Amino acid sequence: MEVLEDSTNKLHQNLERIAEVLRSDYSYIEQKEWLYVDEVIDELHKNMDLLIQESQADIRVHKEFEMIYFNASYFYSFIYNLVSNSIKYRHPDRPCIVDVHFEITDDQHVRIRVKDNGLGIDMDKDGDKIFKLFRRIHDHTEGSGVGLHLIKKMIERSRGTISVTSKLGEGTEFTIRLLGNHK
Repeated sequence: MEVLEDSTNKLHQNLERIAEVLRSDYSYIEQKEWLYVDEVIDELHKNMDLLIQESQADIRVHKEFEMIYFNASYFYSFIYNLVSNSIKYRHPDRPCIVDVHFEITDDQHVRIRVKDNGLGIDMDKDGDKIFKLFRRIHDHTEGSGVGLHLIKKMIERSRGTISVTSKLGEGTEFTIRLLGNHK
């Protein structure tokens, strides 16, 4: 019963975040604060604990900075969505590995890369669908086709960019470039 209550609370928190994102407008992105990357990752682990345990996913974090000045809901949503997708679309024949890189670019901006060894995407066939609303590439697991669309919109509202590279059967890498300050 306790596990069910915990899962329900986590789902409620995630729905609150999504609702917050949906209510957002351009002025909302100005609500920035200093975020510790470790705290974001800790929250991610807490909220995805069952999924991580069931999938036996190995989430590896690589940091070149400790803090970022950014909108907390946006930042958490980026990371949560990309990592959860990496786990949901893992390859059934190998252990799930997700590498999350928090990097500083040559021009001192922030780059976040989430790379997995999952199912991958046929970019020639499906590359133009990845960020479209209600479009899904793989249909063997639950999903609405909303997450990546919202992430792209949030990143664009933040004057950032997101790109994807992938090979079918090998894995996928999403790269986010942000104008956020870092420490």
